[in-house]
Amino acid sequence: MEAFRKGLRFLAPRRRVTAINITPLIDVMFLLLIFMLVTTTFKMRPALKVSLPRARHADPARTDRVTLTVSRDDSFFLDGEPILRDRLQQRMASLRQNRGDRPVVLEVDRFASSGAMVFALDAARGAGYKHIVLPTVGEQERSAHGRGGKPE
Repeated sequence: MEAFRKGLRFLAPRRRVTAINITPLIDVMFLLLIFMLVTTTFKMRPALKVSLPRARHADPARTDRVTLTVSRDDSFFLDGEPILRDRLQQRMASLRQNRGDRPVVLEVDRFASSGAMVFALDAARGAGYKHIVLPTVGEQERSAHGRGGKPE
């Protein structure tokens, strides 16, 4: 009470302003992103779901290639873009002229007709391509992904 008699004023304690410094958090997030990008492997998957036939001795595919896909309903796709049957050989010839003689990877769905496969082979040969690859999936890889002998 003596403090009141002397005229002293009591001040409320000042509140401390709390702030979270997010700079270290951003640094850690960038480091995690860099580690993820360095350690992640990227696998190129085609845009179309093609069920490849089985083979016991399958080799890995090359990346400098022209991909010609024949889908289950016998439609054609050149490097992932749909193309009409009538324009296939002409478009492949112009690709060969622009890109050079690269291997043609002919991905044929195993439920596509053999006529569509022969037409695609003939179009690639007619365009002047010499190296045509028919990729397959190994039996172990097919059973690991749960793809049996039935259509999906």
